[in-house]
Amino acid sequence: MRRRGFTFLELIVVVALITIISSVSVAIFKKFLLDAKRVEALENLGNIRQMEETYRAENNYYLSCQWSPLNIPPPSGTYDWNSDSYFTLLGFKPKGKVRYRYGVARSLGNYTTEECLADVVKCYNDSVVENGKVLPRGGIIDILVKAEGDLDGDGRVGKLFVPDEPPKRIVYVDKGVY
Repeated sequence: MRRRGFTFLELIVVVALITIISSVSVAIFKKFLLDAKRVEALENLGNIRQMEETYRAENNYYLSCQWSPLNIPPPSGTYDWNSDSYFTLLGFKPKGKVRYRYGVARSLGNYTTEECLADVVKCYNDSVVENGKVLPRGGIIDILVKAEGDLDGDGRVGKLFVPDEPPKRIVYVDKGVY
């Protein structure tokens, strides 16, 4: 009479395969969640840039806006919003929790978009957040709409920005950092 069933070795192989597949899928799922949370910044940066363009069309200058919230939010997010920033003049306030802080900085380096895209770290760091008016100068980046966040809580801050000049697309300072 033959016995039907699995040998101990077959069971160990199956358990090992399940462990490998589940560990890979958990890592992929975590990255998927972080990418989904990053959509907040992409949407808000685009909205702020559009509101800045509208404001400039009506008032002939851009607004610089202090960081709001003032500190980088925890990975779980915060409802804190800096009511002293000029975002209120733009009419921007995010809905719900934010996982990034946002600012609009005047470019000190007088960079063109090509120069900024060639050295995104320098472009991002050579701008300053200050209150007041930024007068437009054709072809030169006048403002950077910026976002900073630490979505996974590892202490490394992900930075994104969008310039006021074409191509007006979101630029990652370090795409691998959340």
